Amino acid sequence: MKKIVTFSISILIVLSINAQNEKLFEYKKSKLGTYSVSPINKGAFRTDEIINEQAIIIDQEYTNSLFNEITQNVFSINKIEKIHPNSIVMLFFNRSGKILYCQFAIDSTDLNVITEEELGSIYNKFMTIKIDTSKINISYGNNLPNADIQDIAMLVGSLLPNKYLIKSRHTRIK
Repeated sequence: MKKIVTFSISILIVLSINAQNEKLFEYKKSKLGTYSVSPINKGAFRTDEIINEQAIIIDQEYTNSLFNEITQNVFSINKIEKIHPNSIVMLFFNRSGKILYCQFAIDSTDLNVITEEELGSIYNKFMTIKIDTSKINISYGNNLPNADIQDIAMLVGSLLPNKYLIKSRHTRIK
C-alpha cells in the first residue's frame, strides 16, 4: 500500500513539473535583435500574408488607455521600471473590432524580465476585449473593401504604460 501511494505521488509530481515547464509561446529572434513571441497552439495565422491594411487611430487617448489598463494590471511597478520601451504587443483585429490574434516583439533585455505567465495573462486579456471601431478604424487604401484579406488590421502598443514610456525616453536621452 505504501508503495502505491509513493508511486502515485511521484507520478503527480512528474506531471506537475512537466506542466510547469510547458512553453506557452514560441520565441524567434529577428534581425533587429528583438524576439517575435507568438502563442503556441493558437491556430495558423500568417501575419506576413494577411496584414494589408492600416489601423487609423481616431482617438489616441482610447488607444493609450486600452494598452495601459492591461499592462498596468499585469506588471508590478518594479517590473514596469525594468521593461525596455521597445517591447511591444501587436493586435490583429477585424472591422467589427474582434481581436483575432495577439503577438509580441520583446527586446532581448526583457527575456529575463517578462515571464511566460505575464505574457499569457496579457495575451488572454487582449483576446477578450473588442476594439471600439469608432475610435480605431481600418484604412482600405486602393484595395477592394469586400475582400477577406482586407478585413484585418494591426494595432501596435508598448508593453510600458505611457507615463513610464515617456519617463524612459527622457532617461535615455540624458
